[in-house]
Amino acid sequence: MTHDLEWLLSLAVRAAAEASRLVGSKRGTGFKVERKEGADTLAAEVVTEVDRAAEALIRTHLMPTIGSGKLGFLGEESADDKSRLRCEAFWCIDPIDGTLSFVRGSPGFSTSIALVARDGSPLIGVVADPLSGNLWAAARGLGVTRNGTAFAASTTTSVFNLFADASFKDHPRFEECLQAMDRIGQALKLGPVVTHIGAGAVLNAISVLENGPACYFKFRRPTGGGSLWDYAATACIYAELERPAADLDGRPFDLNRADATNMTHRGIVYASAEEIATAVRAEFA
Repeated sequence: MTHDLEWLLSLAVRAAAEASRLVGSKRGTGFKVERKEGADTLAAEVVTEVDRAAEALIRTHLMPTIGSGKLGFLGEESADDKSRLRCEAFWCIDPIDGTLSFVRGSPGFSTSIALVARDGSPLIGVVADPLSGNLWAAARGLGVTRNGTAFAASTTTSVFNLFADASFKDHPRFEECLQAMDRIGQALKLGPVVTHIGAGAVLNAISVLENGPACYFKFRRPTGGGSLWDYAATACIYAELERPAADLDGRPFDLNRADATNMTHRGIVYASAEEIATAVRAEFA
């Protein structure tokens, strides 16, 4: 890297913390809600003026590293200028992941900042939860922290936790998935399956690390269902913890697709242990 990862991580942590405070302060206020064109679910369609304000705030923090052949920028609320394909690495931003939860005033939304190398590998991942105040941060080779203290994934619950997006319960294979998870839970002696539905992709992935044994799973979708900014930061956190985050074939996430920003074309599997990820892929790959 041209830039020092420690310095870039500190920059991302400050940006995420400030944007998260902004988002948290606007919860329950009279902000403007709009609808995006071309979205295939309500969760993907909703956007607020707070999303845009938070992204602008983050971009201001990161601006010294952007442009003039330095780092590229990809934000959910900005047009893809393809700088991610030209630069050595690019910032990948989701100012409010789980906007629908934010609009409804329910938990499950967060701010996410990642730095991704041009080859699609994650370099930095920062996630901030406006409601709990927790902030997880990772950089390649530097480990993971939560609120500035070294973080290790938890695998101490007596149940098998399945985390899913709000739209998952309406998926035609939802019941099939629950049955498969029950089989996995029994085979691996993980305990009964407890399903948690409603949070955004970012906090679902974080919740797997906080509440293991657990997994977060998505079927393959040719379009929609999640984009680069939904998975880039947590992919870095998982890599540093050596926990499985991959597609349904076990391949690393393609975090810099040249042809699209959709990420669920190969499915999504986050798990608290490799044996869980392997079992999920065996059921659905």
